[in-house]
Amino acid sequence: MSSPARDSYLGRLDARPKLLAAVGFLLALGLIPRGAGSGTRLAALGGLLAMALLPDGVWLRRTFWLRLLPVLGLASGLGLLVLFTREGGTTWRLFALGSRDIGVSEAGLAAAAELGLRTLLGASALVALSVRTSGPALVNALAFFRLPHIFLSVLGAVARSLWIVTDEARRMNRARLMRGAGATTGARIRVVGGMIGSLLLRSFDRAERVHRAMLARGYNGGPLRQMPPAPLRPVPMLACLGFVALSLATRWSPLP
Repeated sequence: MSSPARDSYLGRLDARPKLLAAVGFLLALGLIPRGAGSGTRLAALGGLLAMALLPDGVWLRRTFWLRLLPVLGLASGLGLLVLFTREGGTTWRLFALGSRDIGVSEAGLAAAAELGLRTLLGASALVALSVRTSGPALVNALAFFRLPHIFLSVLGAVARSLWIVTDEARRMNRARLMRGAGATTGARIRVVGGMIGSLLLRSFDRAERVHRAMLARGYNGGPLRQMPPAPLRPVPMLACLGFVALSLATRWSPLP
């Protein structure tokens, strides 16, 4: 979770309304029934998300797309599986695999498109939240809503460790490039494999040192101290509730 961009309105907002808005959007996305008629409602929900994020410019950030691409890759694989296995309506034959004809049906196309759109909308909302909200702010927002302290402790440790591990991997890769290691493809694979193993060992060693330091400072497994929550401002909360209400309205509104 990266630090929010200070020159954006989403980055300056309190994390609690943003978290509620993301949860409400995902709830509305899950309530939209599958099948006929879902395309219009999903498109309306996507338009609402685009209007909420467009003034912020989060779509233009490279970090947003780098975090979104793995999710879209997984969704593409699942979409292909649905595309070739769902039957119904007109079927177009593509090729023969042994004694079996492989084709694409109308039902498969509709199901794959719906799966891709749902994944894109849900992942976009979560990635936008992570890009525009810092890790400590998000953990404090979750603590405000009384989530279990064990979950918050693990989440906070993961958020801090990701920065450390990413920085360590960047330094190791820079050192590899400066030494000119891996002139051939096989050599590069061996070097990268060694880097991954070394990075894992360093991460485990750092985790042990952090745990010993926490025990030395009196940590006994209880909840970690959180920053005192700031007063909730009415304007962001009203905007959040309005966004959630409009998102839920796409489920029951008389759309075609």
